[in-house]
Amino acid sequence: MCDLLCTIEDSANGTLVLSPGDYILGQGLIVTEPVRITFGDGYARKIEGGLTARMLERWLANWRDEQSYGVSHIGWGRIPLESAVWTDSNYFTFADAEGYYGMMQIALGSNMFDTPLPNFGLGGKNTAVSHTDIECLNHDFYLDGEVIVKDGNIVHPECR
Repeated sequence: MCDLLCTIEDSANGTLVLSPGDYILGQGLIVTEPVRITFGDGYARKIEGGLTARMLERWLANWRDEQSYGVSHIGWGRIPLESAVWTDSNYFTFADAEGYYGMMQIALGSNMFDTPLPNFGLGGKNTAVSHTDIECLNHDFYLDGEVIVKDGNIVHPECR
């Protein structure tokens, strides 16, 4: 179970610093050193850091689609820790990584798909040929100035 919100197109601004242990779904990549992603007007404008940053930048550039850098959606996970799997394994499912309790997720790329399943349709306008989810542990996440997740714990009373 993960609460996903389609962003208001072209509205994400700020900096996200990925930490060792964070996970880039789709690449099967565990972050090994800090990665700094600067967002401007809804797009990842700059990706800085070591090997992980270079691999993420190369992954996005290989699509040859500027929309691959656009923020697709954001969210936070609510699957209890004893029930979820964090990293890629024989038991790994996307639902676990996207719903792992207290994680903060930001995705880049396509967000225009819609499905009849609850919490899966995004209904956005980004038609990128790619979609990349970035899962973050032990981060703080604010939505419109209100803290939702603090140090990997859901603290907002309406979001638990």
